[in-house]
Amino acid sequence: MDEEGIVLNERPCDYYYVTPGHQVPTGVTMSSARRRQLLEHAARHDAVIIEDDYGLGE
Repeated sequence: MDEEGIVLNERPCDYYYVTPGHQVPTGVTMSSARRRQLLEHAARHDAVIIEDDYGLGE
């Protein structure tokens, strides 16, 4: 995890559970560039992305 969100490495996972809009507890918002990297990485490794983009205060 860095200031742009999840840091991907070459060891793929079967799935990625992400909260891109507001990661708890850091409050980091995943950048659009990092989101594209995640999509490409998941497609390359046949992984599933589970996005939990809940609304804060809604």
